[in-house]
Amino acid sequence: IKMSKKEAVIGLIAGVTNSLGYLFQSIGLKYTTPTAGAFLTIMHTVFVPIIALVIYRVRPGFKLIPSIILAIAGTFLLTSMSFTNFSIGKGELLCIACALSFAFSIAVLSNTGEGVSSEPVVFWMGITQGVAGIVYFFAFEGGATGGVNWAAAALPLIYLVVMCSFGTTTSQVISQRSLDASTAAIIMTMEAVFGTLISLLAGYDTFGWRLLAGGALIFSGVIIILLPPFPRLKRRFSPSKNGNPK
Repeated sequence: IKMSKKEAVIGLIAGVTNSLGYLFQSIGLKYTTPTAGAFLTIMHTVFVPIIALVIYRVRPGFKLIPSIILAIAGTFLLTSMSFTNFSIGKGELLCIACALSFAFSIAVLSNTGEGVSSEPVVFWMGITQGVAGIVYFFAFEGGATGGVNWAAAALPLIYLVVMCSFGTTTSQVISQRSLDASTAAIIMTMEAVFGTLISLLAGYDTFGWRLLAGGALIFSGVIIILLPPFPRLKRRFSPSKNGNPK
């Protein structure tokens, strides 16, 4: 694969931060509930515009605030999150670190992609994800595979590697060439909706008002961020391709 130094650096930075996000999430879920983990991870929608503003001087668009509020509220309902017994411990801090890592990866891809080919970036992101997974396996799991039922694990493993890792990374890199970071982050909150729907169809969850209301709120946030700006606000608040107001 032919690549420039810039493409390799972007791929490595995005790959390392993306891989750290997966690792922080995997370790954090050992010490917190899936509900708390899912809710804290979706906080990358808040971190992305902050990172873009601080590092790249990209001001958020006018529609971002209501979109973030709807996305977080929808995730709160969808995950049945409750603050009654919620506390910040090791697991929660790791999930927040996961959200920050994902946010940094999203911000890098959207703000450094001009004139950069997707293939080298995807290549280096795939390499770093693979290396990070191997390091984690030997460092935290002991490298033991004796108890693995490979006949049962082979197809799910191939699906996770090809579709959930390489496929999603490729789609993300290509799509973020034409999306600002904040818009990409809001769209990615649909992961919670799709995950819940698949869980519902597979029989792991039951349909209820939280599923309907939470999904509707997240979807509304995505629709708002994708709609063209109102005519009176277009000149002042409409973000350009790199996220800066025109």
